[in-house]
Amino acid sequence: MKTQQKEIMKKTTKRNALVPLPTSFSTYSLSGTRKRTFRVETETPSVPTMVRKPGHLILSIDRSGSMYGDMTELKALVLKLLTLSEFDDANLKVSLISYSSQGDVKLHFKGVVVADIMCAGSPYQKEISALQATAMTCISQSLVLAETLIDDAEITCIMLHTDGFANDSSPVAEGRAIQSVVDKLKKHPSAFVNTIAYRSNCDYTLLASIANQLSGSCVQAKSLNQVYDAFYGATDNLRNGIAPALEISMGGADYAVFVSK
Repeated sequence: MKTQQKEIMKKTTKRNALVPLPTSFSTYSLSGTRKRTFRVETETPSVPTMVRKPGHLILSIDRSGSMYGDMTELKALVLKLLTLSEFDDANLKVSLISYSSQGDVKLHFKGVVVADIMCAGSPYQKEISALQATAMTCISQSLVLAETLIDDAEITCIMLHTDGFANDSSPVAEGRAIQSVVDKLKKHPSAFVNTIAYRSNCDYTLLASIANQLSGSCVQAKSLNQVYDAFYGATDNLRNGIAPALEISMGGADYAVFVSK
């Protein structure tokens, strides 16, 4: 009898290795009563190929008053980022936005290839070097401006950096304005927004919400070195491309489960 059981177990194990999922399963109550039975149909989708499009990096830098002590190092960090980016992809397009109080957002340059930015004595490097800390923090205006720079034929990464709270003209007004522009950004399928929460006392919750809604990530950076890592990491998708969205029809099913190997 024991020998027969071993043989059955061997055959069952071998059979299950060939069948990835059962064709049906049932759910039971705590008392053991069968409640529902489900039929399982498996589908192995083809993996979407990576799409290589021209890359566009939009840097949105917070130059509010609280950044006063960090601006010199931050400007050097941006130039270092662009220097390395030139080696990775000299044709990467870069736009630079800086912002502080409501109404003072500035577009320093738009869609300039990084090779041109890094030419000795270029006006673009002078724009970076001239950044100065000023007053309060109005994040929404930078996103509104960034949205106008998006070309849907390009992969666009908006890097939003701040060390504080969106408080100008007020936190409530800023919250509404930010959500309004986030809804507009959602309509650009090839754009994503990464956010950098510089220092532990900034509004991480807000920045994480922006990134989560726009296919990006939020990094809590406690030092300028971590800010640099976040900047540089964001260029990976711009250099390597992104995979198109994988869509599978429900086909009348009640539930869909995605399993990634």
